[in-house]
Amino acid sequence: MESVVDNLWRIDEMPVTDESTKSYTYNEIRESNINVKELEQYTLETNISGWKHLSGAYIFVKSKIKSNPNNYATISNNGINDFDYVRLFYEEVLIEETNYVGVATLISNLIEFSGDVSDTSASQLCWYPDTADSADTSQYKYEAQDKSVKFKDLDVDIKTIISKITNNSAFNKGYLERWLLTKDEKTITKFIPLSKIFRFVRDCNKVLNGKIRIELRKNRVKNILHAKVDGNYDYEISDISLWIPIVKPSLETEKMLSSLLVSKSNFLCGWNALNCYRSNLWSSGSGNWRVVNNQNKISRVFIVFSRAERNDNFTKSMMIFDNMNLERINIKINGTQHPTYEYQVNNEDLQRLYAAFLSCNYKKDLDEGTCVSYKDFCNLYLVVAFDVTKENDENLFSKTKSSELEVNWTLKDYQNVNYYMYAVVESQRIANMNIIDEKIYLEMK
Repeated sequence: MESVVDNLWRIDEMPVTDESTKSYTYNEIRESNINVKELEQYTLETNISGWKHLSGAYIFVKSKIKSNPNNYATISNNGINDFDYVRLFYEEVLIEETNYVGVATLISNLIEFSGDVSDTSASQLCWYPDTADSADTSQYKYEAQDKSVKFKDLDVDIKTIISKITNNSAFNKGYLERWLLTKDEKTITKFIPLSKIFRFVRDCNKVLNGKIRIELRKNRVKNILHAKVDGNYDYEISDISLWIPIVKPSLETEKMLSSLLVSKSNFLCGWNALNCYRSNLWSSGSGNWRVVNNQNKISRVFIVFSRAERNDNFTKSMMIFDNMNLERINIKINGTQHPTYEYQVNNEDLQRLYAAFLSCNYKKDLDEGTCVSYKDFCNLYLVVAFDVTKENDENLFSKTKSSELEVNWTLKDYQNVNYYMYAVVESQRIANMNIIDEKIYLEMK
């Protein structure tokens, strides 16, 4: 057995400093159309020469709610939900695209954000999770029969009144926090990390020297906003831009890069891309949904249920999922069932699903935990997770790496409610990094 020496005994170890970077400066790339307010689609494109660090970039969004005279409406949780479709191009090559990006990133953030992150730094993307499926801003309630009587006319002491004040189970703390930010047509701003939108940006933490283009499509207003009552509310994005670091190497690093750029070398980069698919409208208590024939190896799949009434409805939030009294569920990839022992769900005990959800945190740090309690998981954020990252059976994944995905499920005591299913699919992507005329190009494999 090989022995090691604890670092505390390495008294001769020299300190290390990183002097490979000369400067790291943010540049703002604005939407080319001056009148952003009138747009439904946005393009952010940079031809700036030099090295660009996408993993350090942000999308800046300035917006406000309009036609909201009684302050009944606010924005839904997760500022990325401002958009429903996003695409990333590098040197005119499509690198990644995501549909239903609000749902996809909500699931990712629920898995990845610890409680501390959710309560603090995540607020930069307007992240204030719902704590109830309501628009109720009253933390307490008084339900005694004399609640409509003026206080001076009550023939009781203050102690008796206080004893009848109880916590309001319908109180939505997240809704209240967002409402305070947006009421009276206040302008709100978000600084959304690009790594929270595109997995290529998160997983490939490297500099690039080519042209970058980002396309975003605005979500439907009724899916962005959440209101106490229906109305003719509007949501205006008045400014949007990309803040991207332009990086200059030190002299020694520049020599190394120059040698690399003239070598015409080829490298590989890999990431887990994210996409989201929505089923047709379902009106039955069981079914089989053929989701997609993915041309890449699937890593993880997340399934959520959403009542049809949530879609395009001011009074229901798309950023809350429905339990639907799930009884059983499994997925099949190229005909092979996962998990082998399918999820048999007792609505009173969803611990197996919760454990699978927790295990998908890519950081795997139990000390940090998650921002989703078991209670909220059951009532608001039921995400059914399937992790197949350790499945490498040649019979399951052919040499072409294509993956045909289907979902099978049954609901218990189905109540004739129309609903959609969303499948968020992580799949492995690989690209060749080719150096031609001292510029890096990406070729999707």
